Amino acid sequence: MRGRTDDHVFTGAFKDRSVRILLVDPPLGEARYQIELDSPIGLLPMERTVISDVETVERLAEQAREREDEHPRLASLADTLLMGESDWRALFRVFGVDSVVFAGGLVYASAKFGDGFSVPDEAVRLERLLERLAAVSTLLGSILAVSERADSEARCPYCHDGLAEESAMADCPRCGARHHADCYTDYGRCAVFGCAAPEDKAVVRA
Repeated sequence: MRGRTDDHVFTGAFKDRSVRILLVDPPLGEARYQIELDSPIGLLPMERTVISDVETVERLAEQAREREDEHPRLASLADTLLMGESDWRALFRVFGVDSVVFAGGLVYASAKFGDGFSVPDEAVRLERLLERLAAVSTLLGSILAVSERADSEARCPYCHDGLAEESAMADCPRCGARHHADCYTDYGRCAVFGCAAPEDKAVVRA
């Protein structure tokens, strides 16, 4: 993790993600971190979703599985998300995260400051917290963003025309965005800003 600290606010980068951490130390009550993360590939939902327990994660994963016909990548993302269930439990129970919020293309979380830890130990604790938050939010953020896109009118991100059922399609292997197959070939990669997965990895559907 690299960056700078200015008056209880850290701004920098963590594993290629922009991060902003504010240490809130109220006169009464426990000190907490307010954390803000972006996505390494720009794939996070715009609509607000609040995750406050593992049961919510499980419910969202099940909903994603049920939409496999709409978007084949959702089922595999859901399975991978549930494999990281222990990381979600650690966030809530070990690190004292009260909720993880997706909104406006960013991830927000509030977590307890580790009372009783030395400064070096607290730095290690914070890094472990960020590692878990970055991993689980990337997966769930992808599910929410892909579902959000599927709910909107389906349009090719390259030409912006509708995706007719009879047309050949190409799905980006990274972010799941569906293109006209000819558009994906013409552009040579995914047309979603911040993704740009190469053409030879696309999943083509006749």
